[in-house]
Amino acid sequence: MFLNMLSVSRLPFDFSSIRARDFRAIWGKLPVYSFGVLIALDLLFVLLHVFVVANEKRLFYLDFPISTEVRDFLSLTRDQSLSEYWEYSKSVVTAALYLMVYAVSRHLVFAVFSMLFLFIALDNGFSIHENAFAFIGGPVAGDLLSFIVIGGVFALALYASWPRRNILAKHGAKGALSTAAILAAFAVIVDALSGIVGKVVPKTYALFGLVEDGGELVALSLALSYALALFLICRTRDPQYFRSRAKGE
Repeated sequence: MFLNMLSVSRLPFDFSSIRARDFRAIWGKLPVYSFGVLIALDLLFVLLHVFVVANEKRLFYLDFPISTEVRDFLSLTRDQSLSEYWEYSKSVVTAALYLMVYAVSRHLVFAVFSMLFLFIALDNGFSIHENAFAFIGGPVAGDLLSFIVIGGVFALALYASWPRRNILAKHGAKGALSTAAILAAFAVIVDALSGIVGKVVPKTYALFGLVEDGGELVALSLALSYALALFLICRTRDPQYFRSRAKGE
């Protein structure tokens, strides 16, 4: 489904007849290359974090004099770090791309995805889900309740705006939902496991933090690249086709 969505080459979007060269023609240029660059930068941030931790614990003969401010700025798990600003940027760009997809296609579901990724950027900056229900049963229970409430709001919005007839919009929305689900798996499930397992085995906090934040970086790179591919697909089709099909959905 994911490959079929990205490889539409002609109307009326018969996904069963897509060929490999059609896939390469649309997805194989800018989105794939951008995904490779984004992943390379994500890996750089992970390596910087590993270097900082190893240097702090004097592993692998590392013992460079690094100030606390520089260490925190290069860390993957610290607030207001370089990698966190990188996450903000990717979330905002993804939101902007989905907003442009909505502007071309007139399918409201993509405006909802735009708001979702904009909320993710705001949540990372202002710790909304950590603080909203922190007074209920501790941070783990508060995070889970925040996910249920906030996730429920977006789930209802997606259900109400989900396209029922247009094939492109339906497959595009499924792909966007998949990338958001991957991001949620790291941001919510791994985060919850970190809180639960960390209480029993405190030494696992660092490992879970690396998996959570590193996974979020990769998931956002995938979401951004997918949104870019979807936007390019919309731009290569006749906008009037999308707008006529969007009526009544």
